[in-house]
Amino acid sequence: MNNTTAIELGKTGEALAASFLQKNGYAILATNYRTKGGEVDVIASKGEVIAFVEVKTRKTAYFPIAQVVT
Repeated sequence: MNNTTAIELGKTGEALAASFLQKNGYAILATNYRTKGGEVDVIASKGEVIAFVEVKTRKTAYFPIAQVVT
């Protein structure tokens, strides 16, 4: 993925996250859901749980999460 753009990398990460959720019994309700207040990458449900998932994809194996999530 050396020549992958940031947008392509992000879309790949979101697709992997959605696939992971589906394999673990979640139904994907929406992806890239936008409102006036912002955007949620994946909204999924399992039983009575609704998960709002923000996906952060990086090229490196390790990074401090505090750097990307506020």
